[in-house]
Amino acid sequence: MNHTHPFTRLVPERWRWAHKAFAWLAQYAWQPCPLCERPFGGHEWRDIDGKTSLIPNPASVYGHLGICPACTRAGRGHRQPVPWDLPDHFQGD
Repeated sequence: MNHTHPFTRLVPERWRWAHKAFAWLAQYAWQPCPLCERPFGGHEWRDIDGKTSLIPNPASVYGHLGICPACTRAGRGHRQPVPWDLPDHFQGD
């Protein structure tokens, strides 16, 4: 999953004020990470080094929540399979 904006590659992650301003100006979400509660912008949400940037959403059967880049780098993400990810021979008729 890679929904990142080019801004993320140009501006260091430690410049939180710049990311917050960009999220506001570009109308991206700015919310706390569901794992560590560190605020991050929707433009920063991306898989990093093959590590998933999602966790299962406890309020939804097949839904997922995005996590911040720091938690993604730490390997805290987990993506549960959903029916449309399974090969056809595993799906019921």
